[in-house]
Amino acid sequence: MAFDLMRHHGVVSFVQQLCHFLTSVQTIFYINWGPTFPTIIGGILEAGYLSSIAFILVLSLNRCDLMYDFKLFPSISRKIFYSIASILCYVYYCLVMVFFLLPGNRMMFKYRHYEWSFVEDGCLTSLGFTLVKWNIYSPLIVSFILYVLTFSKIIYLRCKKQKSTYFFTEDIKLIVHIVITYVLIICMEICWNGHFFNIYKTQFGALIPQIMYILISGANTTFTLFFVRDVRNNAFGRCCSKSIVPASRIDKAQIKSTKVVF
Repeated sequence: MAFDLMRHHGVVSFVQQLCHFLTSVQTIFYINWGPTFPTIIGGILEAGYLSSIAFILVLSLNRCDLMYDFKLFPSISRKIFYSIASILCYVYYCLVMVFFLLPGNRMMFKYRHYEWSFVEDGCLTSLGFTLVKWNIYSPLIVSFILYVLTFSKIIYLRCKKQKSTYFFTEDIKLIVHIVITYVLIICMEICWNGHFFNIYKTQFGALIPQIMYILISGANTTFTLFFVRDVRNNAFGRCCSKSIVPASRIDKAQIKSTKVVF
């Protein structure tokens, strides 16, 4: 089930990368696509960002649930539960996209700071903006707690085995994913909010949040592709495997006898 969740998360991250690619084309060639197309791209991009955080919450719940042997609510079918959770994440994606396509909540790419921002400055103090921030911080806090519980269980099991090596490849992968998921997002949110410092004083500093914004979606896809064994084998196996002709199609094949001279 974790493989399916990561695949869904990778799809959402890939959609974000496509939006970033279109944004880069617009920026490099300074293309004027009118007011409608950029707002659609901004709505899809922001919806993908929020839904990817929702998938992170579901993934962290799945890992914590697996680590504790499904002891909480054992009567519930995990396959049905996480399938419904994935569907709800996609429904959430559509609802958020509609929210950012409303006239008062539309996004526009600002060339001054090279980042996506609300078209109207009043949106920064609106109720919708506050709800969006809570939809970012709340899932991250809950998923972080779940990851702490998961990692604590891993350390406990390693210490219980009484081996000198407490950290294995799977532990390092978990740490890498935590760094990608939380450190980049938290740093980006701090830069956007400007609570501790104003990074927009210089044009170079204004580029840093947008670079981290691009890295988050790209890093999630890269991690899923290269660090998750099932996804990697499935992706590269299809590209590298040779086509096998079924025996039923070889109906006209003839076996020729050859004489061997000793």
